[in-house]
Order: sequence, then C-alpha cells, then structure tokens
Amino acid sequence: MRKGLDDTLVILRHKLKGGIVARDYDPDLLEIEAWGSELNQVWTNLIDNAADAMDGKGEISITAAKTDGGGVRVSICDNGPGIPPEVAAKIFEPFFTTKPPGIGSGLGLHISHNVVVRHGGRVDVESEPGRTCFIVTLPMTLPQGVSGGTTPNR
Repeated sequence: MRKGLDDTLVILRHKLKGGIVARDYDPDLLEIEAWGSELNQVWTNLIDNAADAMDGKGEISITAAKTDGGGVRVSICDNGPGIPPEVAAKIFEPFFTTKPPGIGSGLGLHISHNVVVRHGGRVDVESEPGRTCFIVTLPMTLPQGVSGGTTPNR
C-alpha cells in the first residue's frame, strides 16, 4: 500500500511541485490482498484530481491506517475549493467532468470507484470549501469469486 502511494507521488511530482504533500502512514499497516496495479490507478486518479483542484499549489495529505475490521483506509485530502453538492452527486458517473474540453475524460473517478468496489471496498467523499477528502476503504482480502487479469498481491 505504502509503496503504491509513494510510487504514484513520484510519477505525479511534476504536478505537485508548487504544493506540499504530507504523508501519514500507520506504522502497523498490514498489506492487503489486492491487484496492486489497479489500486495504483486509483491513487493516480485521486492524487491527480487533488493537484488539479489546487492548481498545483496548496496541500495534499495522504493517510493510510488500519480499519477496525482488519482492512485499510486511505484518505487523500486537498485544501482546494471543494466540490459543490450538485457536482458531488455526479462525480462517479461515467463521462462526467468539470474540466474543460480536452482536459478531462470524465472516466477517472468512475474507473476508480469500480476498481475499489471490485476489491470489496468503497469510496466516500467529504467536501466543503477549503477541504475535500476521498476516503477509500478496502478489506483485508478480495471478495470470493472475484477474478482479475493477474494474481493479486499482498
């Protein structure tokens, strides 16, 4: 989990140059059964959107902690302008975007949501002006009967 988040930050460092990234990973965080490359796409979409919301300036905080049920909870928060309620209601719909034409496809959050649900998890959004958090909660193991293109990692 840590490595995937940190690798994503390296890939997106060009978009984060004018901002601050704070990381708080639980030292007792356990590895979960997951398709790592798929989760890395989730982290990429969420961190990229946070950087866009802040126009590359501001602060992104990433926390990863154990849940009471033995899974993990990853929160990616920014101090951008926030998401209005009428927009928040649509953000996981395919092709919905607030970005100008040619900038966003409107698929990043839709795909991210589907990946997390396929892992047996959920994505929650908390937003107000000056703070938006995407909270991804994942179980310790993949749901029974779920198959992917590769063998899941721990």
